[in-house]
Amino acid sequence: MPKIQKAISQIGLDNNFIRYTFYKLHEQLYTTKKIKTAWIDFLHAFFAQFNNTAKSTTKAKFSEMPKSYAADLDALKKVI
Repeated sequence: MPKIQKAISQIGLDNNFIRYTFYKLHEQLYTTKKIKTAWIDFLHAFFAQFNNTAKSTTKAKFSEMPKSYAADLDALKKVI
C-alpha cells in the first residue's frame, strides 16, 4: 500500500457508499475470495471519515450493499 501523507477529509459520500464502491473494485480484481486487508487499511488511511469506524467493522460490512446504492450511484453519474 502506498504511504498516505494526509487523509482526505469528508467528501460528501457516506462511508457505506465508499466502502461498497471499493468492494466492487476488489471484486473485479480478485473475485469475492478472501478480502485483501490492504484494501481496508487503505480506506482507513486515505479517508479521514473512517476514523470513527473500526477496521473490523469495515471488513465485516465490505460486501454489504447500502440500500440506496443504486439510486445514489445514478444521481452521482448525473452530476459528473
